[in-house]
Amino acid sequence: MTGARLLGAVLPLLALAALLLWAAHAATHRVRRPMTHLTPAPPHRAVIEAALTDWWTTTDPAEPFHTPAVAAQVEMYLLSSGYTITPDTRRNLAMPSRSAIVTALVLAAVCAISAVFALVRGDWEWAGMGVLGACLLAYEGIRDLQDRRAARSAR
Repeated sequence: MTGARLLGAVLPLLALAALLLWAAHAATHRVRRPMTHLTPAPPHRAVIEAALTDWWTTTDPAEPFHTPAVAAQVEMYLLSSGYTITPDTRRNLAMPSRSAIVTALVLAAVCAISAVFALVRGDWEWAGMGVLGACLLAYEGIRDLQDRRAARSAR
């Protein structure tokens, strides 16, 4: 391998390194929480269970199950127990940062430029990797931008 050919592979290698860094970032920031099966029931669950038991004991078992009636009785039981029922309108604060979006899009541009240089030099393998890296990083940046505009957490 000549020095000129090695020099021509530097940009695609940088694009591959950027893709690997992006994959490591994605793997470390999307960690799943372990499921805990033995957690005690929260206090509102006990109130709901009591409301359903109350409904079950006060209605005729031969009567068909009427969902709106059950919902009304459970709601009345919860309200009489001191609970308030309101929609959860809080915004999630873990949306993607601007710097993360800009970094992903800049890396996508670097990958695209390196793919063009590799294509000019005739290195089809490196050009393919550069295009793949550019597409994945651009998709990540666009998806994070949409998440930020919608004020929702990153996927």
